[in-house]
Amino acid sequence: KTDAYLRKMDFRAKKSLGQNFMIQENVLSKTVAYAGVQKGDRVLEIGSGTGNLTRYMLAKGAEVVCVEKDDRLHEAFVKEFEEEVKSKRLKVVHADVMRWLTERGRRERELVASGGSVDQMLRFDKVVANLPFNITTDLLKFLLPRCESVFRPPTGSPESRPSGDVFLLLQDEAARRLCECRAGDSNYRAMNVLVDCFCSST
Repeated sequence: KTDAYLRKMDFRAKKSLGQNFMIQENVLSKTVAYAGVQKGDRVLEIGSGTGNLTRYMLAKGAEVVCVEKDDRLHEAFVKEFEEEVKSKRLKVVHADVMRWLTERGRRERELVASGGSVDQMLRFDKVVANLPFNITTDLLKFLLPRCESVFRPPTGSPESRPSGDVFLLLQDEAARRLCECRAGDSNYRAMNVLVDCFCSST
């Protein structure tokens, strides 16, 4: 279905944006199951693409916010999911996710400085994404230290610290480099230190 959809649009993945489209249904269903997406969750999806992963999360009853940079994919995505957008189960943001997150952080700082409440900021329970290859490192560097400003407190516990999980489909090479390298290895980098500090081993 995805191949036919892309051919109909005469669309090819852009290497400059690190685009890749997951078309294996079993991988998509396993990703959503592993992330534990359920009814009532508010999920941030980065790079909605053709909406394959989005569709699975909506089917679980989640509220999904998608951030898509590509002009044509964004336009086609909004048309494809027009009903879900109208029902407010789905929000689609047309933006570069790094700029969007940066601007979001700026607005939050301004609210704090002016004595306003940050409760009006949109917060999430999970981040789930088939991540564009070329933003993996930059996104993790930005996101991991700022998780408290991205996630909302557990339901019914407004006094608790915000907590949530980040589930990403990555290139095999990138995932191994992030998860398997240890201090002293030749490929151990600053990114590994960040992952070790903010991520669990399970």
